[in-house]
Amino acid sequence: MINAGKNPLILLIKNEKKLVLTGLIVGLSLFIFYYIFFYVALYNSNSKIYVKNIIKSDIVTSLDGGSSVVSESGYSNPLFNLYEVLKSESIANKVYPIIKEKFPEDLNALGVYSRESFFESYIKLINATIEPSTDIIKIKFMWPNKKHAPIVLYEILKVFKQENLIIKKTGETQKRKIIDKQTLEIAKQLEDVRNKIKNNKLTNDIVDIENETLNTIKIRTELEKDANVLYSQIQYNKRKLNEFASELKLKDAEVALRATGIGNDPYLVKLSQDLAIAKQNLAKQKAKFKDKYPEVISVRNEINTLQKLINNRKEETSVNVSIPRAIYDGPSSDIVTSFALTQAEMVSLQAQWKTLINGIHDLKKRERLLPKAKMGLDEFEKLEDALADAYKSIKEKQLEAKIRESEIIDNIIILSHPSKAASLTILIITRCLGFMLLGTLLSLAIAYIKQAIEDKWTDMVEIETHTGQNVLGSIPWVRNIDDKSTENILDVAYTNLATKIATKAHLNKFSVISFISTGKHQPKSIITETLTQKLSQMDRPVLLIDLVSKDTKNFDLIEAVKLINQELRNNNEQNIENKPVSENIHNILKGTIKKQSYNYETKILKLDKIETNLKSENLNDIMTSKGFKYILSSLKNHYEFIFINAPHCFINMPEIQTLKKLSECVILISSWNTNRQELMKFVQDISDSETKILGIIPREENSGLEKNIKTLEEYRIADSVLEQNAAGVK
Repeated sequence: MINAGKNPLILLIKNEKKLVLTGLIVGLSLFIFYYIFFYVALYNSNSKIYVKNIIKSDIVTSLDGGSSVVSESGYSNPLFNLYEVLKSESIANKVYPIIKEKFPEDLNALGVYSRESFFESYIKLINATIEPSTDIIKIKFMWPNKKHAPIVLYEILKVFKQENLIIKKTGETQKRKIIDKQTLEIAKQLEDVRNKIKNNKLTNDIVDIENETLNTIKIRTELEKDANVLYSQIQYNKRKLNEFASELKLKDAEVALRATGIGNDPYLVKLSQDLAIAKQNLAKQKAKFKDKYPEVISVRNEINTLQKLINNRKEETSVNVSIPRAIYDGPSSDIVTSFALTQAEMVSLQAQWKTLINGIHDLKKRERLLPKAKMGLDEFEKLEDALADAYKSIKEKQLEAKIRESEIIDNIIILSHPSKAASLTILIITRCLGFMLLGTLLSLAIAYIKQAIEDKWTDMVEIETHTGQNVLGSIPWVRNIDDKSTENILDVAYTNLATKIATKAHLNKFSVISFISTGKHQPKSIITETLTQKLSQMDRPVLLIDLVSKDTKNFDLIEAVKLINQELRNNNEQNIENKPVSENIHNILKGTIKKQSYNYETKILKLDKIETNLKSENLNDIMTSKGFKYILSSLKNHYEFIFINAPHCFINMPEIQTLKKLSECVILISSWNTNRQELMKFVQDISDSETKILGIIPREENSGLEKNIKTLEEYRIADSVLEQNAAGVK
């Protein structure tokens, strides 16, 4: 974590200077690697172009058409638009085949093998700036070949001019294409309408609808007159037949003819004569009209009827018919003859009348259809006229659009042809600095993340604020353990710590104090030994019980607890005040305590300590036994303070939990490297068990004591020397 009271960046660099320096070196190494294996030297060629006829923004709206080079939106700068066109993919795609044909080796040097990859490189290689208050664009182009750079730039300018001309023509070309499309659509519609008019005339069988209508009405009127005449003649013949029938007292002319016994049947004669006349009439009508004409059809029907009557008459003459009476007189025979002739004539007239009526009906039907056909035809003809006018107008616009399109010319003028290419040293320098900056930034990011993950403490005030516990003092960082000034610094630090611990413990009446370290894997801690030594030098009776296992041949705590437990079991824990028993236990404790006192280079060390051997014993079972508790109660009678150096393990291990119950208070030893949450978890766990915390002793990272913790000889406190002096005292 970073102290808010200092510059965060400077503090981060100071705390992680090795990591930052490593990042700087890595960045430089990456640049060297990049320069050797990937860097492609580029050469710069310049050119200038002038864009003429650029319209300027007016305060008052211009009413004329203006220049063809104008911003489409009304707000952008046309020169910047041209700059974007210059860097567009369209230009790159058109230039690529030209360069690929002329300078393929240059493309290989750039690592370009396709249109897509060339465009990616192209937008990085070309740049342009607009000279202030002018319509001039300065173009800068980079290329891996010094000789080819001006040539490639000139090819780009040619393609750019062509593309600009296409863009300028785009508006007019688009208009012309739209007009062409509209022309084709109108021409197609006009053709469709004309086809519909033609089909309508063919469907309704009309050529000139006006004349067709007049002729139809005229023919219908004539046929109606003829039909009326025939109808009158039929009515007249009916009256004559009734008179003949009344005179002869015979109802049928056929019977009357048989009654007269006439061998030459006048009815057949009449029918034959009428048939001959009808055939002559048919021949005349065919010469004038077509077969479907009503009068032709009427005459043909009349012929068919007469033929049928003749056939029927012939059959009737050969069949026996009953005759009411015979007629022999001449007048009656004449009447019979007139009767038969009149009846035959009436049959013929009726056939003609029916034919005329059918023809009149057909003509009326056609008359009703003609107005509807005329109405549809009129609509088509009006539409045809409108489309014809539209087609004429659009053809004129098409011609005008083609003329305007052909009048557009290029407005880009090359002021200076591409210059000779020059090397880009600044590019190498900037990339070197970029790699170094990248390495530095990455190292700073890693350092920041590292500190955030580690979540270390920054000062003692922060520890007291977050844990709610007092900081008894700090073990400072030392660079050289043999330096005289270092010894003085450490001596002052430990003396202050020992004094503060003794004062607070005396005020709170604490005698059994456990030292618990947040480090889980330290092989040995010398802090508690040094504090015990300092208190001994102050003539304060203090004993250190070191629960950190070590390889020693001395009589240790585990053996002592076993012997005391055995003594207690042998005496059933009843005669504990028995003098022989007390003496035995006292001797056991006396053999366990290492009294170390010697003068070594003006250092007088007084240290009473009980050690724990490296044996496969369950330390928690030893600590929970009555023998261990008896040892603590006995030692409290002989020492002012009993320091217990807890084994290095997790806070939730059984040994630590048992030690919290046996101790009157706890002192936490924590490195500045300790994570915030980890130390706070230690404090919370101890507080939850209702064990008092006397305070916290932070020790700085990379302390000289921690460096030499495995080899105590370098600290001038060798176990062998201590053991020899202890033996001399005995």
